[in-house]
Amino acid sequence: MILQKCIPFSMILLVACGPKEETFQLSHTVGETSYPGDRNLSCSSTDGGSYSEARSYLAGLVAFIQMKNSQTFQGDLDPSGFCIEVSQPGFSNAFAHADGKIEVTVSLLKSVANEASLAGVLSHELAHISMAHNTRSMTEPFEQDTEYQRLKKKLDELYQQADAAVAQNLDFLDALFDKRMTTDVAGLQYLSDEVKYARTLDDAKPFLYQKLVQYFSLELFIHNESDMSNQYGKEALENLKAIKIAEENREKTLTETESALDAQSDKIGGESGFRNNWMEQEADEVGMEFYLRAGFAMDQFASYFYTLESKSPASEDCDQYLDHDRKPVRGTGSHPNNCWRVYNSQVVEKARHQAAYAEFLQNSMIEREPGALEKILETL
Repeated sequence: MILQKCIPFSMILLVACGPKEETFQLSHTVGETSYPGDRNLSCSSTDGGSYSEARSYLAGLVAFIQMKNSQTFQGDLDPSGFCIEVSQPGFSNAFAHADGKIEVTVSLLKSVANEASLAGVLSHELAHISMAHNTRSMTEPFEQDTEYQRLKKKLDELYQQADAAVAQNLDFLDALFDKRMTTDVAGLQYLSDEVKYARTLDDAKPFLYQKLVQYFSLELFIHNESDMSNQYGKEALENLKAIKIAEENREKTLTETESALDAQSDKIGGESGFRNNWMEQEADEVGMEFYLRAGFAMDQFASYFYTLESKSPASEDCDQYLDHDRKPVRGTGSHPNNCWRVYNSQVVEKARHQAAYAEFLQNSMIEREPGALEKILETL
């Protein structure tokens, strides 16, 4: 997992799919385990304090993985810029930060099956940093696609128009409120206060219909025509009706364009969800190379993902997918579904790089020092 602000995530493979049809898929190339980025790895380890033994153990495991991947961890990725933090939120996770810190929760340490499983998690976090995910855009795989760029430009223009409409129609309301002292339109004071509040918000966009009709309760004007008997009230009613119609049409066009853009993103990525979580896939695939070069057993790399999946109601479905060599659904969240991640690493990546990974497929190491992880767990 990455932290976007702290850090908190390739090669694109062209596949022909019918005449003039192009589909792009993320594909890790063995040996390409870093990406140029504006890095400032300046994390320093903390001595003593809570979980000092666990931090020391994790730092040693990270250093071991880095040593076995020295072709990557040098220069601006020198191991001296990395450090470890152990935290205790109420969930099992690990995070890579932009300064080189790798954060591991106590719950995760207690969840992993063995040191190899933990090494898989740490390798994934190292890959987030080496691939400079905190400085890259999630739209990177789509930037060369003509149709994606056309839809993106159209959507940007629609948002700009919506922003302009917000300003214009708020000005109209301000002018209407200025006449409040000489008119008696029900609810005008309330709406005036609501609009003043809305002007203080950073997100007074993009849907004027939502912001003005819902947030500012303009339905009060539109439905209470009995309160619109005077000149200013009638003018307000006609203008507000026009605003509502215009913004309903704008919202419809925005929604349709966003849907088309999402569909084009899925087409480029080859499956639904790619646009939201391709960096996690890349961290899995690059991380697996780090993991294998460190000598750990292939079948343990994704064991933590499987552990998480086994706790879900859909775990039996995952077993069916894996037992029958069927690709699970990727998922559209910030991370691919755990079952998909197990399949992608243990089946897809293994087959894709069979020749390049041949020397590592016989790796059998589960732990560097028998019992070391168990001793650390006793201190938590």
